[in-house]
Amino acid sequence: MRLLTIVEAAELLRLSPVTVRKMRCEGRLPGALRIGGRALFDASALEAHVRAKAREFAASKGQAISLSDD
Repeated sequence: MRLLTIVEAAELLRLSPVTVRKMRCEGRLPGALRIGGRALFDASALEAHVRAKAREFAASKGQAISLSDD
């Protein structure tokens, strides 16, 4: 399991760290852990979340999507 900090997760998701913190607090991001008082994210859970959201968006637009990690 590869763990990411909030800043690293924000870079992966192309969001600001503030947005990632807010989404974590709201329970909108998977794979969030607290270890030693630090918020960390399971990288594979975030990547799967991004793929699922991309498929969901494409389906809502009636498009097919091909992701290289599938």
